[in-house]
Amino acid sequence: MDSQQNLDYFKECYYHEFDHKDKINNRVAIPAGIVPILAASDIYLINNLKDIGEYWKLWAVLFVIVYSVTLFGTLFYIFRTLYNHKYGYTATPQRIYDYKKSLENSGIYSEEVIKAEMLDYLSSEFAKYATLNRKSNLSKIFYLRVVYYWIIAALIAGLLCIPAYTFGKNKDSEVSKVQIVNSIKKGGASNE
Repeated sequence: MDSQQNLDYFKECYYHEFDHKDKINNRVAIPAGIVPILAASDIYLINNLKDIGEYWKLWAVLFVIVYSVTLFGTLFYIFRTLYNHKYGYTATPQRIYDYKKSLENSGIYSEEVIKAEMLDYLSSEFAKYATLNRKSNLSKIFYLRVVYYWIIAALIAGLLCIPAYTFGKNKDSEVSKVQIVNSIKKGGASNE
């Protein structure tokens, strides 16, 4: 490969990594949309712990705690996917121009040497930052994969709460709710 082909290759790699970064960030929207639904169900489960009978209460509390922890893990890794990744950018056009002018003004180099130096300088810039950006993108993909594992764990923990809330419902709380509804329908609650 000649110098121009090297430059074209490194430039393509550089721009590919920025495109890949945007695609990864867009893929975070799916778990970010699922988390509020899971959080709402977690809040519902926490608010209804009081309606669980004694035998099932321990299981319900245990699974709700696991569910809450998995939701926090999911949130942590969503933020980890989006933030704290270092991306590099090539030199500014002004800096590149100044470098070329410094080569021309030195008077030592011929036109051909200046052209070769500029191609080498630009190639090294694109190669260096394409490599850095690829490492950051691979890190983001890893964290995004971990987000999906945490979501699956949260779904499993949420499903484990179902038996405790289904079979452990306290019958006394249902009777008192029915009494409150009936008293409201009759014209007001009694002061007992």
